Amino acid sequence: MSTELNSSTKVEVSTSGGNIANAVLGVVLSSDLDKVCEISDITTKGFYVYKGLPKEKDGKKLLYIGTTIQIPADRFRWHKSNGKDFRFEIIKICKDEKEMLDTEFALIQKYNPRYNKITKRKQNFNKRLSDEEKYGRVGNKEWCQCCLTRRVNKGYKFCYYCG
Repeated sequence: MSTELNSSTKVEVSTSGGNIANAVLGVVLSSDLDKVCEISDITTKGFYVYKGLPKEKDGKKLLYIGTTIQIPADRFRWHKSNGKDFRFEIIKICKDEKEMLDTEFALIQKYNPRYNKITKRKQNFNKRLSDEEKYGRVGNKEWCQCCLTRRVNKGYKFCYYCG
């Protein structure tokens, strides 16, 4: 099954593993943390929200909530090699980065997972900014006035990297 998300993103999901029609375009099942499809079913980049649970099959405690625009299996391999050896499950497939980041922030606020570091604000979406977006940040106290790409804490003009 192939589903068109927007003009530049296509997500392909295999139906061989069972009925996963509910995984398309952010349909939330009975709970906002229900698994929507198998990791191996997704073979293309897209906008995914996932959860990290303990390695044990019966472990139900939520440890981490994250997002990725990569193929999820690649992202989970990176997590495992960097100290987060969890059992990952995809809980939502989103149509764009705004929906993905909003969902992640809402779930972090609701469940307060132990291994999430940034809990007071939404994550940044790391992408190359256009000149128009960059110059729109000039004078905005939320952004570093040197590089215009990183957020700064209140009372500061420059980020830790530039300052």
